[in-house]
Amino acid sequence: MADLTLELPDYRQNDLPRTVRRLYDHAGALTEQLRYVLMHLDEENIPALGGLQEELADAEGNLSVLRQTAAALLARVENAEGDLSSLILTADALATRVESAEGDLTTLTQTANALTTRVESAEGSITTVQQTANGLSTTVSDLSGKYTSLKQTVDGFDFTGLVTFTDLENELDGYATESGLRKGTTTISGDCITTGLVSLEYLDISNGYGSLTIENGSTGVSGTKGACLTGPDGGIYFIVTNAACRMTADDNNFYVSSTRVHSDTEIDVGSDARLKNTVEYDLAGQYGGFYRRLRPCRFKYNNGTSDRFHTGFIAQEVEQALGESGLTGQELAALVQGEDGMYAIRYAELIALNTAMIQRLMERVDALEATKTEGVNE
Repeated sequence: MADLTLELPDYRQNDLPRTVRRLYDHAGALTEQLRYVLMHLDEENIPALGGLQEELADAEGNLSVLRQTAAALLARVENAEGDLSSLILTADALATRVESAEGDLTTLTQTANALTTRVESAEGSITTVQQTANGLSTTVSDLSGKYTSLKQTVDGFDFTGLVTFTDLENELDGYATESGLRKGTTTISGDCITTGLVSLEYLDISNGYGSLTIENGSTGVSGTKGACLTGPDGGIYFIVTNAACRMTADDNNFYVSSTRVHSDTEIDVGSDARLKNTVEYDLAGQYGGFYRRLRPCRFKYNNGTSDRFHTGFIAQEVEQALGESGLTGQELAALVQGEDGMYAIRYAELIALNTAMIQRLMERVDALEATKTEGVNE
């Protein structure tokens, strides 16, 4: 068998050409030895050798090592700058490692049960991915202690960290109500979701304090669509559907539909003296001419469903009475005109005016009765 005790030639700085030549010859001799060993391996001489090892180096500092035993095969390559790659092969695993001179590192470990990869930067940031037959997990961390992790199994995903979704399209055209919705992001953390448009067919939020349901028939009435907010005892607090709106508190209801507005109790209107200014009391004198020109009437609503008569005023006639009495809309908040041009009347605003006119009439009645009484006494 060839001699396996060849020593690496001495490095002579003052005679580099000779040193390089001797290293070249040494590498050739090692190659011949390896060829010889591989050609003559058999069951008798492998145990005697205990393993094979081959090292090759050049003057620039590049080095490769190959080591073989009955249990493992190791390959290692390193350059003069310090970059390193290695491979270890055994009967139950395969491991690779690539490391840069700056400290960046990548490892891959493969067994029959798992595949694990790890990427680490010189600054300490680490990414790990592990795949098994039962699941997939990834972890990303840095030296500050921040990290995110994702575990996927047949039961679902388990995520730790912050998730941000960014639209890949410039415009979302699939939403009829938001056809101009532009590129945006959705951020999900442990306790908050920040986003733009949310499109849902069904929503059910329940906890120990109550529930919020948005769905077809959420109010228990067939054919309705809307939202229902309930309390911890199942009592309804708030309902909004395509049919009506109802608010409930302490068994008192406020109800709005297409045909009526209802409240179980009187509606309070702020009237504290501290809320008001420019207070004047001569309503009869200021609004007497206007009051005389009002034209009470009865009527039916075009969209009414009961076909019953209502009593009130025509808003345009109220505006006309203001103008004829020398007043403007600024002096009567009872008359309102919406952005759509339609008029409305706040009838509660007329209560004080009615009271003033009745009081003026009572004063005249009192004066007449007093005069009549004096005539009788005479």
